[in-house]
Amino acid sequence: MLEALERVRPALARMLDRTAQAEATSLASLARSVRLSSFHFHRMFSRALGETSKQYGLRVRLARAAAALLRSRATILEIALEHGFANHETFTRAFRKRFGTSPRAYRRRGLLGVSPDAAPALADRNDAVVAEVAPCVGLYRAPASSSPSHPTSTVVPAEESPMSQNREITTQLVPEQHVLLMRRKINLAEIASALAEILPRVFAYAQEIGAPMAGPPFTRYLQMGPGFCTLEAGVPLASECPGRDDIVPGELGGQRVATTVHVGPYDRLSETYRELEQWMEEHGVQSAGAPWEQYLTDPAEVPDAEQWQTAVFWPITDG
Repeated sequence: MLEALERVRPALARMLDRTAQAEATSLASLARSVRLSSFHFHRMFSRALGETSKQYGLRVRLARAAAALLRSRATILEIALEHGFANHETFTRAFRKRFGTSPRAYRRRGLLGVSPDAAPALADRNDAVVAEVAPCVGLYRAPASSSPSHPTSTVVPAEESPMSQNREITTQLVPEQHVLLMRRKINLAEIASALAEILPRVFAYAQEIGAPMAGPPFTRYLQMGPGFCTLEAGVPLASECPGRDDIVPGELGGQRVATTVHVGPYDRLSETYRELEQWMEEHGVQSAGAPWEQYLTDPAEVPDAEQWQTAVFWPITDG
């Protein structure tokens, strides 16, 4: 999948350019930009992103436009044009289909559960999170190889990892934060595919209800077993918001944790979890809850998987 993503990455830059004209982001034009036929580009793009280029472009533009409606005082037409829509009518029709309401009603409702005094700062934060996450929300945990891995298994010995000897582990108190999440019990080999389905759903629902997103998506590992795991994945929020169906509210943090930043492909995250376990043993502390990770790098924009950054947190208590 990463090979396909790397091949179509130059086309992504065009699609994410808010000022790009429609003809510059047509299937034929995008295919020419990466020297592929329209047929092969369509197939490769769908393989890499899990949706067609048309679906991807429309979804990202609408996500960013929705966040802009809550942050900016620009007119709806100005926001429509800024995000690549030809006119007010086209934007309104697409927006209503995506979010179930008009841009005007969406803006009037504002951020859910947010006081007027806090709204400007939280709207800015929400806009920044949406701008960063929308292009890659289905790509987190994408494997760099075909080998399945899971958080606490040994995939590559730590002594063989070029990054393992340079990782700094610290402790901190993580404030409690509201989240929206989905919970699944899955086979270990299904982590990437499960998150590719869960995170876009939670992200889209949060935007639909105007939940103020406050940070990058996370995955928390509640239980690990031989060949399976139970995980929770979703998005952090600045206020408590209701769930729907299997998307439920929850909390993250409110605990002292051992934490570090994993640098490299998601396939090697198991090294970092193992190092945290070793650090806890050496420092006389014990696990006090389920570990979680947050995705700091946009895989759609950073071509080198060795540069991807993932923050890892493990709740601890004194032994």
